[in-house]
Amino acid sequence: MVWLRILTLRPPRPLFVRNPRYRDARSPYNGFMIIAFWLLMFALNLVCFWRIFEKAGFKGAYALLMAVPILNVAGLLLLAFVEWPVHRLVAYLDDRQRR
Repeated sequence: MVWLRILTLRPPRPLFVRNPRYRDARSPYNGFMIIAFWLLMFALNLVCFWRIFEKAGFKGAYALLMAVPILNVAGLLLLAFVEWPVHRLVAYLDDRQRR
């Protein structure tokens, strides 16, 4: 078979043939969808951290620290190692109740 192709001098078939019924992967909507997805994930991340900071007793605006690359580590350290205002309030109320 190979020798027959050589004799007829036909160009070889391409390995991958595009099917005209399917859309090309380089659609103009792909860029928009990627940007929309990452903006949605960014907003979800911001809302979640806003709620976490508020439940810990800090200002919810500390969640904006999570959007800045180096300050997000500082925000996580703040959550991990600083005494939460909620714990101070609970300790104060327990101390008051014991008196």
